[in-house]
Amino acid sequence: MNFLDTRLKEILKSSIDIDIKKNPLNHINIADVKFLAQWTDKREEDLLWKMFSLITIVDPESRQSLINNFYVSLDRKYNDQTIRPEMPRPEKVGIAVDKVVSNGISHIGKMMSGQTAAIFSWMIADQNTTQATYGDSQEDINELARVNVITGIGFIDPMSDGWNASAGFGRGTPSGTVAGTAMGSTGISATSEIFDRSVFPITDRITHVQNQDSFTLSALYVLTSI
Repeated sequence: MNFLDTRLKEILKSSIDIDIKKNPLNHINIADVKFLAQWTDKREEDLLWKMFSLITIVDPESRQSLINNFYVSLDRKYNDQTIRPEMPRPEKVGIAVDKVVSNGISHIGKMMSGQTAAIFSWMIADQNTTQATYGDSQEDINELARVNVITGIGFIDPMSDGWNASAGFGRGTPSGTVAGTAMGSTGISATSEIFDRSVFPITDRITHVQNQDSFTLSALYVLTSI
């Protein structure tokens, strides 16, 4: 994705610099960038859902282009910049940067060794405002709702140095403050493990009101050699 070549690495720079200081030896950093977007205009929301549906059926090149343009639009809105006229315009966008949690790393080992076939396909809207840590688990999530990015409103797609995932939470989602997000391995909290957990800055959180607005949660997972 072209977005990774410029702005995304700028967003991750401070996180990577901190990691270098803590871990001076050569290693791989797995970082994530999360976008939270609120949609109040029904026309913009309808355009968004159409774009999400289109992403799942077009050819790979067109798919990557649409996804890249979507993430660029979120970033430009966050920075109060002009969005391309054909792209849906959110009311508000927030950004968070975090890393995967220990349970997520452990789960990767199970996947690679054939001990589980479960993938992290559920995007979770989290109401917990406590700062995210490496040791967080499903028990640290105060869940508002979760959406399957493959079978529900959303998408998941590989990138050259990672992958991305986005989910749409419709107007029927229960009311609540969306303070953070995570990716889960199953559809219910009782059996789910989380891959990561991120908490948005206070000013970037949104208060969702059922039947008045919708919101999207989007993630970029990047593996960087340090």
